[in-house]
Amino acid sequence: MRRIALVFVLLPFLIMVGCTVDAVVEPQNFTVTTPPAEGVHCKIMDSLGQKWFISSTPGSVIVSKGYGPLTVICSKEGYKTATKVVNDTGNLLNAAGKYVGNPNPASYPAEAILYLEPLHFSSDGERESWENDQIIREKDAIAAQHQCWFSSSHNC
Repeated sequence: MRRIALVFVLLPFLIMVGCTVDAVVEPQNFTVTTPPAEGVHCKIMDSLGQKWFISSTPGSVIVSKGYGPLTVICSKEGYKTATKVVNDTGNLLNAAGKYVGNPNPASYPAEAILYLEPLHFSSDGERESWENDQIIREKDAIAAQHQCWFSSSHNC
């Protein structure tokens, strides 16, 4: 009788454990470029506080998948610091560190591009040119994101 009662007490917990999968740390190559500035120092952080560093761009690091988003902060003397948040593909990770549903960790895009604004421009025309280039870059990034939404690629 005690065994039957024990089974009924433990059965809900056994069912819940079966619905989740232990989070597997899976590495991914992640590249940061900062055109046209090169030799930029970047720090990359995930939502768990793990950190990676790139001492000089363009450069790559191996990050852990599934703990997104990544925050990329790049700086260089003579430029304003640039920050970009890079989202993953969005697998759900519960509070116990287990993936709900798909057991494969979410991927990040293969590359993050950050544009550092110079602290000083030699002329108003140079500033206007840089600002116009930024508008074009932002429109291109939005178009690429829209194209990615309709793509089956996991590296968007």
